[in-house]
Amino acid sequence: MNKKIILILFILIIASWAGNIVYYHSQLLPEPLFLKHYYQISAWRISNNVGFTYIINKNRNLDVVGIELPGIGYYPIQNNQQNIMPGITFSTFTNQEFVFTHHILKKVILPITEDDVKKALTQGQDEYVTKEIIVHYSNGDRKTIGIGEICIYKDTPWENHLFANFSNYGSNSSAGKTLASPIEAIKVKGLEIRYKELLSSILNVYVDHSKDIPASAALKPVDRSTPLVIRLPGVKLSAQPFPIKLSPSDSFGINYDFAFYGQNSALAYNCYQIDYQLALERKTGKIQKESFGCFQYTPELHDKNIKKYIESRRKG
Repeated sequence: MNKKIILILFILIIASWAGNIVYYHSQLLPEPLFLKHYYQISAWRISNNVGFTYIINKNRNLDVVGIELPGIGYYPIQNNQQNIMPGITFSTFTNQEFVFTHHILKKVILPITEDDVKKALTQGQDEYVTKEIIVHYSNGDRKTIGIGEICIYKDTPWENHLFANFSNYGSNSSAGKTLASPIEAIKVKGLEIRYKELLSSILNVYVDHSKDIPASAALKPVDRSTPLVIRLPGVKLSAQPFPIKLSPSDSFGINYDFAFYGQNSALAYNCYQIDYQLALERKTGKIQKESFGCFQYTPELHDKNIKKYIESRRKG
């Protein structure tokens, strides 16, 4: 009887061990997996703002050693494994690691300069756009992959902007606001947003306009029943708030809030960094477009939902 029990236990141990091996290999990625990124960034503030997030296997059998933006240039990545701490590793300024059970989430910032972008723009072009990047792997291979979309555009030079005294606030990773005051009497004609179709079901936007908006004012709750809302306090949601007349004594603010639910919850795994522009009319009647703020969102990945995300990408 004892021998039979020992044999059964031995078989169960072997089966459990084999099952663990099968499960472990089922979690391995054939190559680093990049999240989708949707960026619109001004060329004059490009420095330290183009970052990519990707996932590698915890055993580091294949890593990323460089990223190439077509037409702009190749940027090597230093994969320094010093100062490893449980849960998170900071190896260099341009490389962060978050360590999970089977995977490592990595974030890298490319040292792109305004001059790099200028070289990529042919005469007459106002923006650089790519939906692909070329990834260089640690085994010497390289591959062109879809990344979402990266747009780097020519903005009105900072010294010619019609707003000043900017203040930026964020309550968490999915909400924030920008406040500023005009330097002269102007009229805000409208708000221009790239990727509006993509954002229409996940982004709420509304306008603050008053003689005095306290810097400590909390973000207002957003009516999620109407996506991509643009509203003024006290104005019906269906009302168009523009044009808005402003004087130098006024404060003007744009608040935003990302909200993911239902069929749109999968979009919560994307990275968003999207400048928005204001169309401004001066006293002379001249219209000027300039960036005012940025809608930013970084997904919060942890051990459980990173597995869910990988599985969803495998299914396509």
